Amino acid sequence: MSESEPKRGFPRWAHGVILSVTAALTLLFPYRFSRILALDLEAYLYNQYQFYLLMPQEWADWGRLAVRYAAVPYALLLIAALIYKASARVWSAENPLAAIPRRTARWMGAAVLAPVLAASWLYAQALSMWLAVEAFWWIEWYAAIYPTMEQILYSGPIFVTPGIVTFSILFLLWAWPRAAVDERHSFVLRALRGAFVVIALPFLAAVLAGSTHAARVYTAPGIDTFENRCEQCHARSQPLYYIKTPAEWRRTVDRMANYNLPPLYEGPEDAVLPFTQTEKEEALLFVTAMRSFSDRWTFITRCVRCHTVDRFGWENRRPEDWARITGRIARWSPYYYRPDVRDQIVHHLTATYSDSEATHGLDREQYERWMRLEARCASCHSLSLEADRYRKASAKELDDMVARMEERMTTPLTDRERTEIVQSYKEAIADPDVFDRVFPHDRPTEGETAP
Repeated sequence: MSESEPKRGFPRWAHGVILSVTAALTLLFPYRFSRILALDLEAYLYNQYQFYLLMPQEWADWGRLAVRYAAVPYALLLIAALIYKASARVWSAENPLAAIPRRTARWMGAAVLAPVLAASWLYAQALSMWLAVEAFWWIEWYAAIYPTMEQILYSGPIFVTPGIVTFSILFLLWAWPRAAVDERHSFVLRALRGAFVVIALPFLAAVLAGSTHAARVYTAPGIDTFENRCEQCHARSQPLYYIKTPAEWRRTVDRMANYNLPPLYEGPEDAVLPFTQTEKEEALLFVTAMRSFSDRWTFITRCVRCHTVDRFGWENRRPEDWARITGRIARWSPYYYRPDVRDQIVHHLTATYSDSEATHGLDREQYERWMRLEARCASCHSLSLEADRYRKASAKELDDMVARMEERMTTPLTDRERTEIVQSYKEAIADPDVFDRVFPHDRPTEGETAP
């Protein structure tokens, strides 16, 4: 078709297909994400109401509705504009949205942008919740949790809101240039474009950091079950006040499902119905996705943050050896490596770096003796506590040391056990490199930022 020939219009069936695809994509992506954002915002607002009484309880409901629906008209128009724009090029047809009078287009753009801009602070607060959830799993010390969470939740919206405003305006105008202001006000547009890189960086960083949260929750079923069933007994968002391991959430959901509650009121329609097994599993999957982390991600936050996977520490080991190693590192931060977290790490390592016959260069008899040595001695102190002192000690000095330790034991040693401990200890501390390979994280160094 030559440039002088007028472009043909879209056939009617094409409009129907494009609008149907627009509605489906809006429900599939923006609307579902807005439901997740709305729950995160509701959890934050209810928390502020319940614990700090900073706002009326109704604000949480209004905020949830605003976040859930404010961006729907914007998403519909934006997706339709993008599809029409692409289809017009492919079919060499006239874009019907480009034929709308500019004045009408500007009013339409303003109408769909207004709710998004009005709710921009709420969206920023919900995105800050995403950031807080993701950051929580990286915080090593219990005392640092509350300051970090408060900093993210209170300061996050200040930096993210301008990015949401700028991004929303520029993205719509890029998809539908017809809605742009005329030349008299184009300096506003140029200023927005110029400031976009700086203004939108915190917003894009929040989206990127929260993308793992969004991806994890998006694929999880059970949002309807969670919203409809959990609010029968308490505020719907109350479970979202907490971050737990999958095992902890299973115990929580089992406990909630096993409550035999009587009707709250006299009418049968007000009775609290028992959870079905399907509902229980759906609620568990959703709340685990919202406020928990996979075994692999837990391994990354606890282990790969300091070590790379090509170091000898990730050589294949026996499952019980991985359990012993995580137990040792828990001395450094018992909160960060609490039992359920250690179970997740061990589960991941067992699935990826497991060898039930591994002995790390020792023969089987020697390896088993060394493990018995650790079981006897490491419950009170690290094996390497006095290694430098006793590395060149005589047999009598080692015997005397073991005798002194035995006085503190609740169960006396047999002569065979005492002899074995002396022999195994002398072998284990003889070569520091071999010791570190067999007993990694035996003694974290005090004062270091990482073990």
